[in-house]
Amino acid sequence: MQHLPWLVVHGALAFRLALVAATLAGLTFAWLAARARALWQARKARQSLGDPSDTAGLEEGATVTVVGVIEAAETLAVLTEDARFELAGAVESSIAGGEMVRVRGVLKREPNTNRSATYRDTRTRWILGAPLSFAFEGRPRVTGPSWSLLCRGAGTGALLFVAVASLAGEIAARLAVSPGPPGRAAKAALLAAASPLHRERALAILGGALSLRCLDDYSRDHFEQEVAFAELEGDCERAAGALLRHGQLERAAGVAERCGTARIAARAHYLHGRFNLASQALERARLGSSADRPPGEAYSDAIFGVRVHVFAGRFELAADEARRAAKEAPRIDDAAMRGRLSKQRSQILTCVAGAFSDQNNAGAVIAGGREDPKGAALCGQLLADAGLAEVRCPSVGSGDALGWSLCFEARLAQRDEAFVKEQCMGTGLADPRILEHPSRLFGQIGDLKEMGPPALAKRLLDGLAARPGACVARGQLAAAMAIFEAWGGEHREARRWAEQVVADFPRGSSRGERAQLLRAAIELYAGDAAQARSLLDGIPDTADDVRELRWMVDIRQKGDLALLSAPQDRLGTILHDPQRLEPWSLTSQGDGARLAAWLQRHDAEGVGAYLLLGAPHLSRGREELLTWFRWGDKSECYQCAPALVLFDAASRASAVDLLGDRAMAGELGAIALAFHHALVAREGAVPLAVLDAL
Repeated sequence: MQHLPWLVVHGALAFRLALVAATLAGLTFAWLAARARALWQARKARQSLGDPSDTAGLEEGATVTVVGVIEAAETLAVLTEDARFELAGAVESSIAGGEMVRVRGVLKREPNTNRSATYRDTRTRWILGAPLSFAFEGRPRVTGPSWSLLCRGAGTGALLFVAVASLAGEIAARLAVSPGPPGRAAKAALLAAASPLHRERALAILGGALSLRCLDDYSRDHFEQEVAFAELEGDCERAAGALLRHGQLERAAGVAERCGTARIAARAHYLHGRFNLASQALERARLGSSADRPPGEAYSDAIFGVRVHVFAGRFELAADEARRAAKEAPRIDDAAMRGRLSKQRSQILTCVAGAFSDQNNAGAVIAGGREDPKGAALCGQLLADAGLAEVRCPSVGSGDALGWSLCFEARLAQRDEAFVKEQCMGTGLADPRILEHPSRLFGQIGDLKEMGPPALAKRLLDGLAARPGACVARGQLAAAMAIFEAWGGEHREARRWAEQVVADFPRGSSRGERAQLLRAAIELYAGDAAQARSLLDGIPDTADDVRELRWMVDIRQKGDLALLSAPQDRLGTILHDPQRLEPWSLTSQGDGARLAAWLQRHDAEGVGAYLLLGAPHLSRGREELLTWFRWGDKSECYQCAPALVLFDAASRASAVDLLGDRAMAGELGAIALAFHHALVAREGAVPLAVLDAL
């Protein structure tokens, strides 16, 4: 709570303390008022008696005022510095002997017959007669006020404070929701938060102000305020979600575990690459009721559960989640799922569950999807992968990458030399798109479904490793794996597969030039601009993408000069992704702060693609950009295809490493490595690919 203003956290306590203070102030006022009134009355009484008379010229019969000490002996008298004045007449006074008094009366003088009198009293006996008036000369002692008066004072103070606080809270609340300069809403709501009548409304206003600030503020203090604010309102799930959204995965998991929000804990563990912990958290979450959850959310969570349990190697639980997803699919709004699509998904997910649970009646499972061609094909592939059905090879030109990969794997295992030779001669799938335009490597990061799951592609490449001579299928698979490894941060492996592409598509062949361009792009992506330039120098300028890749080499080597000369109006075309025009443009301007502000609002996937080239040459705003990477608002990609989570973590790791934060780069690199290991594992690869295809 240290990141929130004290008044927000302790507003209720502040109000109570202020109310007590106001009550005490009213009590004190009542107490002091009685004494002030006594002082005023005493002063007024003294003033009414007048100033002390000069005893030197006293005359009998004159009305005089004397000030002295009252003496209560045989007779009541007042002793002054010059004389003793006996008091004659009725005297009503509560003043004790020895007190200083002021007395006014009519002066009488008689001879003194008392032989024992002091020297001052031997000559004359002074008498003050009626009418006598007394006033206490010192500070009056007050025995009150009464309890009733004190209670009225305390009550008046409390009521006055409540009225003022309520009025101030209402004014502040109205100011907070009225148009005004930035920051006024938060300041006004801060004052209103101390009023119990307006606190709930003020907290809602403050929460809204924090949400609006997140568009521009990516500092640690802001996100900590979001978390603390959620905790203040007792919303532990929202606090954990805020931590998750800002990339604080360790803390998000800890907070979620403590408050029992196992689903968020599972998401945090998953995005952190801790699949066993994520699986255990999901298992705990399923013990609670989910009947009141929206169908779309329940469906998405079930798909997420399948992936988590597959990565954790808990396939029976993955089967349970697939069945749950199959039941939830028909409940999703037809407008979103288009009716038939929801039925198709339900059938396919039933097949996913059947493949995981190793059902013996494979035919019954496949029959459920026969009415839909896609469902029937995917069900057949799932069951074939599980060993419950025969592998069926798709027709040439069908574009069925998953079916082709499974077929190729089976034929390799059967040592079907004729089939393998056909694939090496080029009768398999078409070349992956990356060979058409290798500069796509620096554009939008996406999954590579054209050549099948990475685990299958890697297995096929391992099976073809010892085959002599050029092989088209091996070159195609190597190109897909080169891009997968590059985007996954495994640059050494990416280089190795790029070299294999060059070996299988040698110079002079129809694909030879494409292979050289891909290898140059891989070298540039991995950071070796000199090697990339050397490879590009041997390719004619007429080839597609050569100019773009050479320009990127210049950026990597020359920095600002090349960035500033970037063809701003053609960046989108060069990268084959117009959506990346703005971040490339901002990077080319060398302003990390403006790029960070853009990322805070958009959080583009694959940020490292352009920062790989531009980050080392940012002339200003580097710390602001690092601040965004550390604390900024990021997309929660736990529902994305796992390959995208891998690519995102790897690209961010590369970016922050270039910006100088080695510790954060290591953390992100560890996440990428965990997902990389999971995606290249053969077991569970086909069901995951089917989920990605839904």
